Amino acid sequence: MQLKNSYYCSQKFWWLSIDLQKLETMSCCAASPQKIQHTWLKENTGKLFNTKQLQQERQDMLLGKKVDSCSATCWKAEEVGLPSRRTITGSDVITHTDIDATPEILHVILGNQCNMTCSYCCKQYSSAWYKDIAQNGTYEIESNTDRFIINNRDKLLSRIKQKKIMERDTVQFVLKEIQKILSTKNISKLEITGGEPFLYAGLDDLLNKVQNIDKINVYSGLGVNTARFEEEIKKLKKYKNNITLTISAENTENFYEFNRAGNTWNRFLENLECLKKHKINYTFNSVLSNLTIFGIYEFEQFAKKYNIDYQLCNDPDFLSINVLDQSSKEYIIKKISQTDARSKKIIMQAINKEPTDIQRKNFSNYIKEFAKRRNKNLLIFPKSMLEWIKYNE
Repeated sequence: MQLKNSYYCSQKFWWLSIDLQKLETMSCCAASPQKIQHTWLKENTGKLFNTKQLQQERQDMLLGKKVDSCSATCWKAEEVGLPSRRTITGSDVITHTDIDATPEILHVILGNQCNMTCSYCCKQYSSAWYKDIAQNGTYEIESNTDRFIINNRDKLLSRIKQKKIMERDTVQFVLKEIQKILSTKNISKLEITGGEPFLYAGLDDLLNKVQNIDKINVYSGLGVNTARFEEEIKKLKKYKNNITLTISAENTENFYEFNRAGNTWNRFLENLECLKKHKINYTFNSVLSNLTIFGIYEFEQFAKKYNIDYQLCNDPDFLSINVLDQSSKEYIIKKISQTDARSKKIIMQAINKEPTDIQRKNFSNYIKEFAKRRNKNLLIFPKSMLEWIKYNE
C-alpha cells in the first residue's frame, strides 16, 4: 500500500549505519546520527538497531508523524515540492511495521580520511574538506548549520590517526556487535564507505571478519594513487566472488575534475582499468546536483554498460538541481531528453522549481569560492549560469 501525505520511510526499519571514527549510528545515510557511548553499549548489548530513540521514531512514522532526524534531506525538500531521497527510492511505501526491527543492510563508515573535496561533500565525509576549511576559513553561506565551520569536535576527531581507529576499545566493542548482527543471517548486504576506504589500513582486516556475508559493496572515488590502489585491489581478489566496488562518479573529463576535485580524469580511468584487469565487479553511484547534472549525459554514455544508482543532493539546498538560471535549465532538459536513464525522471521532477533568493546567493558565493580555492575553471559552465551568479573572470 502506498502512503499519501505521510512521513513514513521504510529505511528506518531495515538499514543501519555505523561510523567507526565518530562512533555514531544512523538509520539512513542522510538522517541525523545518534552517539554511541561505551557505557551505553555495555548496558544495551545487541541493541544498536533498536535504541529507544529509533523505536520511537519508527512508532511516530507509523502514526504519520514527522521525525526530526529526517528533516534536512527529505522533509524540507518535499515541503517545497521537490523529490526527496525517500520518494525516489520508493521508501515511502509501507514494507515494514515492526518497531523492534532487524537490519537487512549494514553500512559501515571507516572514517572521513579522503584526499578529494567533491563539490557536494563536506568535512563529515572528507578530511580534505576539513583541511580546506581549517586552512582557508569558512564559506560565506547563510545557514543554521556548521557545515563550513570547524568546531571543537572536528578538531578532536582530526587528531585520531586513521591507523588507530580500529584499536580503540569502544570500536573493538562495536566490531563485536557488528559480528553478532552479521551472524543472524538477516543481513543481505554489507556496505563499506569512508572517506575513501582504500586509504584505511584496517579495510582488509574488516573484510576478513565478514567473509560470511554473500554481498559486500565497497564504495570508492578511485582517487587513490594508482600504485597503492593496485596493491589494495590485489588484496580483494580473495573476496572477489562476493565483493563489488561501487564507484562514485557522475561526470567525465573537465566536469569530472571540477566536481571530484582532488582526482584527475586520467587517474580515474587508470584505476578503472585496474579493476578490469583484476576482474573485480563494479557499479556506479552518481549524485545529482545543480553542478553535476551538466555532465551527467556524457557520463551515462561512458558507463552505459554498467548499473548506475542515483542520489539526489538536497543538502545543502543551494546545490539542489533546481537552483539554476532558466537558460541552463532549458539546456539540461534538452540534453537529458536524449537518454532513457533513471536520472531523467529525477531531474525532470526537480529542475523547474524556482529557487529562492537566498539559495541563489549561497550558490553564487559557494561555487566561486570553491573554484578559487581549487584553481578550477568556471568557464566550463554555460555563460548564462555565470551571468546568473555574477561571475567576473
